[in-house]
Formats: sequence, C-alpha cells, structure tokens
Amino acid sequence: MFSFQNVFMATDFKRENRYDSVEPERTWSFNVVLGLIYGESLGLTGQRTVRYEVNYYNGINPHGQFRQDKLSYVGFNFVIDF
Repeated sequence: MFSFQNVFMATDFKRENRYDSVEPERTWSFNVVLGLIYGESLGLTGQRTVRYEVNYYNGINPHGQFRQDKLSYVGFNFVIDF
C-alpha cells in the first residue's frame, strides 16, 4: 500500500487588475495549497501516488469575463497520479 512521503505547501501571490468600468483597481490575489503525498513523490519508480490537498483562494476571479468579481473559497482535492 502507500506510505506517507511528504508534506507540501505552495503559495501564489499576485497583484492583478480588477476589470470594472466604474472603479478599476489593482488588488492582491493569493492562493495557498497544503497537502500530503502518499507513494513515491518524485515519480522515479513509476509508482502511483496519491495527494490530499487543501486549497484556499482569495482575490480576483481568474476566469476571464468575471474578473470584476472578487472570489474567496476553500477546496479539498484528492489527486491520483499514475
């Protein structure tokens, strides 16, 4: 079965334009991901890995036409890498 290999954390901070015809502004957006990796984390042996992740985002909506909206969420991910 899988054995615990690593804890990981990744962050992304960026200053983005908020598209708004009345009050355009530049504001900070950030994303933080924290998780556990089970299995060979570097993928050197061709073994399957499993990741459990918690994802937090706060900032400008990154999806094109909705960039005038602010967005905040917490997500939980389960990822299987082959």
